[in-house]
Amino acid sequence: MKRLLLVIIGLMLVLPLVSVSASKIVVNGLSKNTAIVNVDGKMHVLKVGKASNSGIKLLKADTRQAVVEIDGVVSTLYLTRQVGGSPYKAPERKMVRIARGRGGHFLTAGRINNRSVTFMVDTGATSIAMNTPTAKSLGLDITEGRTMNVNTASGTAKARRVMLRSVAVGSLEIANVEAVIVEGDYPIDILLGNTYLSKVDMKVENGILVLQDRF
Repeated sequence: MKRLLLVIIGLMLVLPLVSVSASKIVVNGLSKNTAIVNVDGKMHVLKVGKASNSGIKLLKADTRQAVVEIDGVVSTLYLTRQVGGSPYKAPERKMVRIARGRGGHFLTAGRINNRSVTFMVDTGATSIAMNTPTAKSLGLDITEGRTMNVNTASGTAKARRVMLRSVAVGSLEIANVEAVIVEGDYPIDILLGNTYLSKVDMKVENGILVLQDRF
């Protein structure tokens, strides 16, 4: 009996330990302080500060990403990102490249409320801005919204602040974007200001403006 017990203990010592890091882990859902992960086909709901039998410790989570600890290694995971098993492929980021146009400005085709427009990128503008005739052509109600004064090239003008259902440049579409409708014919072009630009990543590479969505 003692010999049999020694054999069993010996087998336990030589058997390899199964590590969760060798498992296939896929993130299926994210919310504040919660992550839903699939480990080798089995679903687990992870909560910050709560123990889990999955072998994964959730350190932090929001709707964009989850920070987890797996076998002592801290990793940042995104939706559909796979860890372990076959190598994962990170989600591709949507990207738009804009070349300089007339006057050295970045001009690009886009959409407002699914209507085709042309934007002039203006990083100095706090908001998307357009003149009254343009707003009317897009079917916007120029009588709604809070009135305000804005500075234009010809002086101070009255304007109204409105909310656009959607604004898109290429595949980069943002919902509920604030805009300003300026009384009169200024600005000539629709200015793509920071109420849109602040919601995407932006950089200039070799004279080309690159806009990317955020994870």
